[in-house]
Amino acid sequence: MRKKIIWLLSFASALLCCLGLAACDSKTRLEELKEQGYTISVTYDANGGNYSDDFSLMDIFNPDKFQQTEGEIHIPLKEPTDPTRPTKNNKPITLERDGYFFAGWYEKRTVKMQNGTPVDDNGRALKLLDDGTYVYAELAQGEKETPVIPAYEYDDRWDFSQTWDIKPSEINGALSKTLYAGWVKYYEFNYYYYQEDDAATQENESGWTLLHKQTFDYKTTNAEGSQTADKDTIWLPKWEDGVMDHAHSYANESVYNFPKLTGKTFSKAYLDKERTQEITGGVFEHRGSLDYEHALAINPVENIYVDFTEGEQYKIQTAKQLQNNFNINGWYEITADLDFAEYKWPVNFSKGTFMGKMYSTEGESFAIKNVSVTYTSAGAATCGGLFGELGETAEIKNLTFENVTFDMAVAQLASESNFGLFAGYIQDGATISGVSVGGTFKIGQVSTRFTDYSFHLLANGKTDGITQNTISLQLYGEELGSQYTYTVVPESTTLAANGVIQLQISSSIEVRDQATYDINKEEE
Repeated sequence: MRKKIIWLLSFASALLCCLGLAACDSKTRLEELKEQGYTISVTYDANGGNYSDDFSLMDIFNPDKFQQTEGEIHIPLKEPTDPTRPTKNNKPITLERDGYFFAGWYEKRTVKMQNGTPVDDNGRALKLLDDGTYVYAELAQGEKETPVIPAYEYDDRWDFSQTWDIKPSEINGALSKTLYAGWVKYYEFNYYYYQEDDAATQENESGWTLLHKQTFDYKTTNAEGSQTADKDTIWLPKWEDGVMDHAHSYANESVYNFPKLTGKTFSKAYLDKERTQEITGGVFEHRGSLDYEHALAINPVENIYVDFTEGEQYKIQTAKQLQNNFNINGWYEITADLDFAEYKWPVNFSKGTFMGKMYSTEGESFAIKNVSVTYTSAGAATCGGLFGELGETAEIKNLTFENVTFDMAVAQLASESNFGLFAGYIQDGATISGVSVGGTFKIGQVSTRFTDYSFHLLANGKTDGITQNTISLQLYGEELGSQYTYTVVPESTTLAANGVIQLQISSSIEVRDQATYDINKEEE
């Protein structure tokens, strides 16, 4: 379907907006206007863009209705999106092109050539068909041949504060002018990360792979009084309250996010792939500029080369920071003693499988103290402790766990449950060194279909690298008036010198006058 055309008739001091005409009626109407003396026209070619309501725009003028001085007719032109321009529905005209910003109107445009071949705005080679349209010179597999807008170079930018000056002799029946919308692609920040084992990357074969592309409208960003003046700026991630913060608020309160890489932590950013131009100061502003006279983008693309270190890292200085940033795959550098007297230990640690790392700052040994974990399970319980399980990639180094309490308050034990004050189970691949643990293991309302049950006071599985400080085992009952009910028989529960706890499970509720029982180690 052809676009409808809006004809704007210009008189000496006013514009009369005629209704949009169907293509079959346009020629007849135009002939009528020519007979009335409207012989001068200006077409505003959207040049790949789109006017609101999908129309084409032409102004036509009667030269006899305009002032003449010094042998010239002076016709003022009105920019298509000028809010004072009359329209059919009294709504302002808009002009847009996806992924581009508008630089101005130009009298001349020429197709951009590279090595004698027309190209698009990405530098891809085109070919011209007999019907005047351009298509890609070579198609990728599965790609269909469709019309493509070539890249243009522009000249003679039109200044709407001036008039179109015409000598009467130039009219000679009819005179027309075309102004072309000059479009410029959004400017870019392209973020790359390095992969040594990735020989064929999206950028080249140097190992740098495209991670993220960020674009912005250069003209709007750099307009006077712009509300988005900082859209041409990026902010490097920084440590904030224990975590690497990637977010920054723009002036208009929208949010910028430096791109992340799963399983990695930001280290440094550079302007060159050789890593000789490091971005310092935490902030970087796009260095591109624009030649408005020719709608020519100058250095529109900034490539940012980002180094990451292994692991999703945290720098923990307080118990609250650890409480707020639990991640079973996290790498936690503990930079000070942590006191959990008023904070909760992350439940994901005490019930899940920790696959990350937790260690003191190099050369230090800090304490994590006064941690209290209460374990409850509605279904079959499989593991629990300060860490439910330490996976084969887990590392715990140079930390002291002081006055730790693990309270197995309510648990229905499965056939192979693992519990311990420090960890329910430690897999063979886990690395533990310079760790000491002390505290209390409490057992409350525990049930199972087995008459007896055993697990370890400290941890089940690999316990190399752990120094066991004083750890007490305590059984307690549920209060029932002045008495207490037990599911574990206190007198029959044993704690061996090697740390093995042997529970004697009662087949019925046991009632005791005593609230708690301390079970001491037995010599072997």
